[in-house]
Amino acid sequence: MYVIACVLGVGLQVTLLTQAPSILALMGAGPKTALFREASGYLKVRALAAPAVLLIMVSEGVFRGHADTRAPAVAALSAAFTNILLDPVFMFTLSMGVAGAAGATAFAQYLAVAIYGAMLWRGAREGRMAVPFFGARGKRRREGGGQAAAAAAAAGTSAPAAWSLLVTVISANAAMLLRTTSLMACWAVATAVATRMSSAAVGAHQVALSLWLLFALIAEAPSIAAQVLGARYIAQGKLENARSMARRVLTLTLACSGFLATSLLCLSGVIPRCFTSDPEVLKRLHQLLPLLAVQQPLVALTLVAEGLLVGAGQFRWLATTTVGSSAVAGDGPQAGPFLGGASIANLEI
Repeated sequence: MYVIACVLGVGLQVTLLTQAPSILALMGAGPKTALFREASGYLKVRALAAPAVLLIMVSEGVFRGHADTRAPAVAALSAAFTNILLDPVFMFTLSMGVAGAAGATAFAQYLAVAIYGAMLWRGAREGRMAVPFFGARGKRRREGGGQAAAAAAAAGTSAPAAWSLLVTVISANAAMLLRTTSLMACWAVATAVATRMSSAAVGAHQVALSLWLLFALIAEAPSIAAQVLGARYIAQGKLENARSMARRVLTLTLACSGFLATSLLCLSGVIPRCFTSDPEVLKRLHQLLPLLAVQQPLVALTLVAEGLLVGAGQFRWLATTTVGSSAVAGDGPQAGPFLGGASIANLEI
């Protein structure tokens, strides 16, 4: 998976660096627009971290698979803290402007990759994690001839199992890639439409999308817990425990998201001023935030349902519902309610 992530990351990096003008033109920020210079600088610097983004995603999956939610938290918090510290340095002290924000984010993400690498190496050395290229092979060699012989005997019958595992991994990857691509396409279309409307419109759209992502990340915590616990219970054959856990997590998530939605509504007159003082952008944000708040319960339930579906291995269903809801909604944030309804109504464990 790490090899695939590196290959895809480098390919994406090269595409973004060489096709930046064409990509920005599709987004409504072509060479003749006022946004092109800043957008081009940001995109090219941000593209440098494409491999890091994919490596982080794979690493998160590895640790979740080992039921370790602490390591991703350490890596994410370290990256976020570093990003916050470097933003003003790159943007103002080094006079990089908007591109400096991209540089700070890229640096922080490569730091997260290094942290993940160190934790993977330590986990493999301590025997807690199966990571062949981090010393597991050397450890097996030191364990003695008896175990080595048993491993060799098992290797002769492991080809069908290995092939089955490979097919499963490829199928899951394809489904998740389809899901993510459909969501990214929705966000791209929405951003392109807002860009073509006006600078104020795209500014309000980006602030609203950032807030939506913030609330989504808050809701991701119970989603990850549901994914890990659901997979564990199902693997152990404890289906009733899995159902009980799913009901409890969904109920708790609904209550918490309702509280967050109410808070967002109450603070809708204050929050926009934390991002901008432009009167036109503020006016548009005041119109968007109530819609954002109403969506929160369904968005949160959607993310938990996704975690449960992933834990249950229902990758194909997750991809199908996401593509369908994205096609109907036509906007990333709007896809949440559609996907939430579809996933929760059809969730089977």
